[in-house]
Amino acid sequence: MSLLRSMGRCLHIGFINQIHILTVLFGDMEVVMNFVTVFNIWFEENCQTTDKRIAYFKKYNPPPRWLASVVDSIWETEGWNEPFFDYTPYLKKLEEYGFIGTSEYEKDLNDQKWLDKENDMNRAL
Repeated sequence: MSLLRSMGRCLHIGFINQIHILTVLFGDMEVVMNFVTVFNIWFEENCQTTDKRIAYFKKYNPPPRWLASVVDSIWETEGWNEPFFDYTPYLKKLEEYGFIGTSEYEKDLNDQKWLDKENDMNRAL
């Protein structure tokens, strides 16, 4: 997978942590934010229907911990904007569409390796 494509996949998933990771890797928040903007414009122009969004994310199925952002992107739920949003029905929908990793979502969110990486990133900033 090309760097641009993997960055696009990573960035569209939407977690601020991913933007922090890229800022640490590339050293320039402005470059990262410009890429995010360009990618979001591309995504909105090329994935205008639910079916196209599902097809895109099935092609680039993200790790389980990013599935909430996939849900938000496909169905425009804005769960990230609510303190206690229940993704369970949407994860079941993703599973019905053939996405992998839906049953590992909660476990992956709480995996110590991600918590350690997040702590490392915060120290680097």
